[in-house]
Amino acid sequence: MFRFEVYAHTPNDHVVIKAVNTSSTRSCLVYNHPLIRFGGAKDPLPLLKGSDVMGGDVETVRPKGAVWASIPTATAAQKGSGKKTYATVEFSGSDLNGAPKGPPQRVDFRNAPVAVGASQVTYWQSTLNRAESYTKPKG
Repeated sequence: MFRFEVYAHTPNDHVVIKAVNTSSTRSCLVYNHPLIRFGGAKDPLPLLKGSDVMGGDVETVRPKGAVWASIPTATAAQKGSGKKTYATVEFSGSDLNGAPKGPPQRVDFRNAPVAVGASQVTYWQSTLNRAESYTKPKG
């Protein structure tokens, strides 16, 4: 079981999605990147190219541990109109029986709205610093 937290970072150049393993005894594996759908969209946000360099396809999340993904919001298009304030988030991949890894969860983006048309999301990363390294402006 996971709990999702979403928050904007100052300066307002990216949004962070944190997935916390709520189990006190079991580690979990998360694959690829979060599947984030705003407003019931058919397709999730696309993957930010190159965001698997430091992470990879699989992250192990220890009991009460967390993983992070980031959505850049630094450009005018990403801050533009059409901001969404809630989404469904789910994990990519499937369990040993081929079923999806848990149901989609509705996540509140009210304090960190995202403009859907131009946004992308990183792979899950084992640290907040890694997730942010792909989406913070350089320089």
